[in-house]
Amino acid sequence: MPIGAARTVCVPASDATYRHTFNGPAGTATVTAVRPLCSGQSQTFSLASYTAPAPSQPGGLFVYAAVHATINPTHRSVTLKVAVPGCSTQVYAFFGSQVSNESTTSAALYGSSRLGAANSRSVGKFAWYAGGETACTASPTATFTSACDDTFHAALSNRPNANADAVFIRSGALTRVAPGRTVHISAKKGATLTLRASNFTTYIGGWRQPSLPCAALPQPNPAAAAPKPATPAAAAQGRSTTASAPAAFSAPTDDNLDAFPDGQQFAPNPTTAAASATTAAAGMSPGSLLAIALGFVLMGCGVVLLRRVIRSGRNPS
Repeated sequence: MPIGAARTVCVPASDATYRHTFNGPAGTATVTAVRPLCSGQSQTFSLASYTAPAPSQPGGLFVYAAVHATINPTHRSVTLKVAVPGCSTQVYAFFGSQVSNESTTSAALYGSSRLGAANSRSVGKFAWYAGGETACTASPTATFTSACDDTFHAALSNRPNANADAVFIRSGALTRVAPGRTVHISAKKGATLTLRASNFTTYIGGWRQPSLPCAALPQPNPAAAAPKPATPAAAAQGRSTTASAPAAFSAPTDDNLDAFPDGQQFAPNPTTAAASATTAAAGMSPGSLLAIALGFVLMGCGVVLLRRVIRSGRNPS
């Protein structure tokens, strides 16, 4: 070390002094150690904002936002910032990390641990702000719903016309819900959700048997999914009577004559008759066909002889 140079001596956290700035309406604070902390030493600072009753109104404080930061040998200065509600509020910067979640009165919190308080080890503006002229109108509500998969859900909501976020605290964790919004939390069967809300109400929920029975989902039936092909008779029954196709006709017998009123009878379809004759011809043997042909020849010869006899009778020699 050069001769005449000042030596910076570290100090233990219990003897350290600080300088700070504080802006309550903006929710900001900065803290700087005058001398560096010795190795292994640290000091935590906190900044917290609260919803509060309107001036001259009874009521308590409920935490709105909180943040921590720590000074140590390698970090000599810290800056903290929190959200501040636009309604009646209080903001604190103080030594330590223990945040009070609520108070049943509007009296100031943290006593001499507030930065800038009497005999404080931090020099600067007194780090306590109380402001806002309008009462906070947040309206937190928690609704629990159980599901058939052994889980349950908490819906944390805030009314649409609220002028501040609703706050819920669960196991030290803080959740803010904006006006008109809903936040969902899920847990498994056997667990319990305990929520402390900024309306100073505690909501406790767990899994319960749903009001509707938990039935197994129906399985698709492959046989029912593919319809069977319709038979010709079923297809005919399914058609409209005004668009049905004509049925094939066969000449009525004595047993079904009564089916045709006034003695009506119907001739077979010519196409059907021709087809039947062709089928019959196709079934004859070659000898039968030759005999038929010979019969036609003899019939022709007979016609010729008959004509000659008739002529000879008309013209005697």
